[in-house]
Amino acid sequence: MVYHGTIAERLGVDLTVQAVAKLAGDIPGLEFHLWSKAGPALESIAKLSRSLNVGDRVCIRAGGVALEHLSQELKTMNLGIVSNRKGVATDLMLPVKMLEYITLGIPVVAPRLKCIQYYFTEDMVSFFEAGNVGSMAQVILDLYKDPVRRQKQAQNARAFLDRYGWENHQHDLIAMYENL
Repeated sequence: MVYHGTIAERLGVDLTVQAVAKLAGDIPGLEFHLWSKAGPALESIAKLSRSLNVGDRVCIRAGGVALEHLSQELKTMNLGIVSNRKGVATDLMLPVKMLEYITLGIPVVAPRLKCIQYYFTEDMVSFFEAGNVGSMAQVILDLYKDPVRRQKQAQNARAFLDRYGWENHQHDLIAMYENL
């Protein structure tokens, strides 16, 4: 599993570490790859993973991954994690990392938040209840057990992006601005 980018309380990376601890006995070889800038937030996550005895399963790359290598590194992952807590800002945000995972054909686990659910359905993304570690862990376990579902969701999400993404609608947006 992978998460890359900013670590902040609202983004719930600590919840994913807790889910890894719940799943350690159920998914052999489970690893959570975390790529982010070094700093106090990353150290806090490292400390949490050690305290939950999953330091060997939480693979932290301080400094993140260089942009020119990001897509190649992401392609080696089996599951993209978006773990945002429910809040005023997160309820209205469509995480770019989620779109990156989808573009690369990586299945996504995401919280049931207003904006994400507006664009994506259950046949595109596996949803868990925001802030609920047990719900997240169960969704991850269900996807682990069902590789066909993982593949189908990734395909459906990618088809959605292919149809509604920037590449197909950039001219409409530019034309709208020109008409203003």
